[in-house]
Amino acid sequence: MHSQQLNKNTNYISQEVDYQENVSNDLSKEFYEQMGVLVKESAVEINPNKRNHELMRSKNCLRFNLGQCLRRDKLSKGFEGDLFLRDNQHTYRLSFDCSNCMMSVWAMD
Repeated sequence: MHSQQLNKNTNYISQEVDYQENVSNDLSKEFYEQMGVLVKESAVEINPNKRNHELMRSKNCLRFNLGQCLRRDKLSKGFEGDLFLRDNQHTYRLSFDCSNCMMSVWAMD
């Protein structure tokens, strides 16, 4: 066994974890298993099924920065629908939680 034996009387904060806990190697998976936690899904970086996974959540909102905030600004034509980011390989969907002033970036493929 690679790591020290953990105290079995210690409980982790949840009974199962998903990609958001960033379990990306055998040692991190072993830690959760020793804590009695089920690892349902590996980290996004090594997970072949990334579709519809939230990659990032931020207070830095592109709508706000573009002057298209749904709470503060009047929307200009072309900003009524969904917004996306695109790089050379992927397209990412943006979602907005305006009541908490948060923006999320989601994997689409």
